[in-house]
Amino acid sequence: MAETPIPPHIALTLCEEIQAANAKKKISFKKTMCWGCTKYSKSPQQRCFSSTPENRGCPQVNALHDKVYQ
Repeated sequence: MAETPIPPHIALTLCEEIQAANAKKKISFKKTMCWGCTKYSKSPQQRCFSSTPENRGCPQVNALHDKVYQ
């Protein structure tokens, strides 16, 4: 099955939802991924999900998108 591109506004919304959920955790690998992504990106266009033209650069965003939209 081919992966469908994620529209930028949906990818950003999903990213923010994931960050909010991960912020409640004491420690986890996924929380660390979000921390590094937001710390070192200067804008949403530089976040992990934006690293591919289809906005599928973040495995957390991909998983949530596939669960909700497919």
